[in-house]
Amino acid sequence: MPKKCPLRGWILHVSLKSFAKVSFNIPLITLTLFLIHRGSNGLGAEGICLGPYEVGEDCSEGDGEDDQCISKRCGLESAGSDKYVCCAGDTVDHGFIDYCNGMEDGVSCWLDSMCKNGYCGGNAGGLRKGKCITEGSVEERGACHNGDDDMCQGDLACALDQVDGNYICCSKYGE
Repeated sequence: MPKKCPLRGWILHVSLKSFAKVSFNIPLITLTLFLIHRGSNGLGAEGICLGPYEVGEDCSEGDGEDDQCISKRCGLESAGSDKYVCCAGDTVDHGFIDYCNGMEDGVSCWLDSMCKNGYCGGNAGGLRKGKCITEGSVEERGACHNGDDDMCQGDLACALDQVDGNYICCSKYGE
């Protein structure tokens, strides 16, 4: 749904549409010009904002078209999300879908390149969702993903806890 827009004034909307060719094989082109009132109508009602949107704002209309954003980058905010937002940086393609890169720790991801710190723990090389995490940052007994030792500090290993069945960082066996 478009956001409410506090700006006032009129903008000129130009649309160029090409239709099916007529019988003489000549393209039929129409040019549509019309004015759209943007913002308050002076009676206290707000108009609909047509973009461009700021970084972090919803750009889900039009299936995430980049032109809606000032940054010219619109992508899904995280793995498993269906919300498109205007990205601060570039987008990363995964499965023909654009995702914002620069995701913070704790955000669901598919690829290392989606994360601000460059590491998507537990993603099995992009085959499953992981979490952005700073490599080597999980302390002993802290949660890690599916045996991914790189998440754990120092010489700790990510192993299945026999008590509760969750993966945790712990000392390696025999050391």
